[in-house]
Amino acid sequence: GTTMFLLLLSISILSLSPLFSFSRVILPAFLENKMQDLTFVRLVNKSVMLPASLAVLLGFLLVSLRYLLIGKSLKYDVNLHTCFILACASGLSLLLRVTPAGLGIREGLTALFAYGIHFDVTVSVLVVIVDRIISLLIIIPTGLMGWHKLKS
Repeated sequence: GTTMFLLLLSISILSLSPLFSFSRVILPAFLENKMQDLTFVRLVNKSVMLPASLAVLLGFLLVSLRYLLIGKSLKYDVNLHTCFILACASGLSLLLRVTPAGLGIREGLTALFAYGIHFDVTVSVLVVIVDRIISLLIIIPTGLMGWHKLKS
């Protein structure tokens, strides 16, 4: 239990290594619309790193709380510790962009991590799917209102 937790936590923190690196990070060249190319970006402003790192960790905590609320509202026995692991898996899925919106990748990694910590895989996938549905229910009306505002 504890060994697997530390292993998965280490993998998740490693996925954030570009944030903590002051030398070079590899970022996809989205601005040039060349998805296959890679651009090396040198981080010049080190004073941005601490606030950015804190923002990422706060984001993980908020996702963990969101997963906890979803799990509890579905009447499942989940704790913050497990939700944090699932949030780390969700964050790690951001690095694997092979499908639109990471469909299936986030769910698969979450299931893999849940299996690794001996948590019910079905519950973990259900929590992530409900989270996706909630996100869509928020994003679509907001996007439509913004589109309507820009159009007028």
